[in-house]
Amino acid sequence: MPQDRVQVPAIGMVVAAALDIMMALFFAALNILPFTVGGSQFPEFGRFSAGMSELIFASGIGLLLSVFALVMDGFIIFGAVRMRQLRSYGLAVAAAILSLIPCLSSPCFVLGVPFGIWSLVVLLNGEVRAAFRETPSAETL
Repeated sequence: MPQDRVQVPAIGMVVAAALDIMMALFFAALNILPFTVGGSQFPEFGRFSAGMSELIFASGIGLLLSVFALVMDGFIIFGAVRMRQLRSYGLAVAAAILSLIPCLSSPCFVLGVPFGIWSLVVLLNGEVRAAFRETPSAETL
């Protein structure tokens, strides 16, 4: 049954993305930490040293990468949930492909890549594709 075939890989993608969300939040906190704790180390406002500007730049890049990871992981989770429901075939395939990109899933690529491959293999099966087409859309429910 197609519903049974998509369950485990979809849950695996959700778990990998959820772990990555926790990692992204941890790294975001690490990038904010120098500005919240020990603020007395920084020179007075308007007098930035070379080290201060490098810290601000690196922290800003780190925060942007964390936000990007959070958005991508949210998309992966949404696509995996839709995959479990046998809805939005294209979204499910896109989520599986995104989970294959190691730089999006930081250390969690160890889980994300295998579950992404498994999801793609299942999604490319003709029986599963047909099940996506047969599932009623939200408008008809």
